[in-house]
Order: sequence, then C-alpha cells, then structure tokens
Amino acid sequence: MSTIVMSVVVIIAVLLLGAMVLTAWRLATGPTQADRIIALDVMAMAMVGAVAALAVLYDDVELLDVAVATALVAFVSTTAVAWYLERRGRS
Repeated sequence: MSTIVMSVVVIIAVLLLGAMVLTAWRLATGPTQADRIIALDVMAMAMVGAVAALAVLYDDVELLDVAVATALVAFVSTTAVAWYLERRGRS
C-alpha cells in the first residue's frame, strides 16, 4: 500500500475520532431527546466511515458489507425512534 493512501487513512481516522468525541459530548449534554438521537445517528455514520477506512487499509471488500449493514440498521433505528417521538408529541 502506498504512503499516500496510508496518510489519507490516518487523516480520516483522526477526523472521525474528532467527530465521535464531539458527538459524544452532544449525546451527553443534548438538551432534547431529538439531539441525542441525531448524535447517535452521527456516531453510527462515523463508525460506518471508520469501517470503510479499515476496508481500504486492509484491502478487504467484505468489510464494506459490515459498513452497509451498520448504515441500514442506523437508518431504520433512527427512523423508528423519530416516528415514536412524533407520535408521543415530544421533541
């Protein structure tokens, strides 16, 4: 693997780690339930990005299946919780 690809993967990992730290802060201090749900969704998408970066780093296509499955589960769960909160009348 070339040095440029390795450098890009390291930069992506650092950016994703920063996003996860900021999102964890929003998850802990979010004023509403909707903020916390969005924070969980952003964390899940950051995890998808991390798994995709690992797929590039290890040159393993099967890891992309894990990323797609994680994205689908995150989407469905976020949609279900948003629907539940809307029915309940809270935001």
